[in-house]
Amino acid sequence: MRDHRMIHVVATLTANPGQCEFVLSAFNKMRALVLEEEGCIEYQPLIDAGGGDRIGSDSFMVVEKWASSEALDAHNEGVNLGLFLQAVKPHLAHLTVHVLKAAS
Repeated sequence: MRDHRMIHVVATLTANPGQCEFVLSAFNKMRALVLEEEGCIEYQPLIDAGGGDRIGSDSFMVVEKWASSEALDAHNEGVNLGLFLQAVKPHLAHLTVHVLKAAS
């Protein structure tokens, strides 16, 4: 049985030139805490594997799965994400977030 409440997020983080390693390192420190948040099913950073349309060496994507929109809202308003964004803001050139649900 498919849970139609599950929320998927695909975010693209583009660092200032030469700053991607710093941003990704900060993300990975926060990731362990986020995985403990209620309703977090997946929180995975991804980099180019080659082929297809490339996101570039200064960017990485994050694929997230949340049990519900309420769980995602709690994450977005929570301390873990807030501290991460505060720490990396000077190093980020661009952030795009897509919040998605299963097509039925």
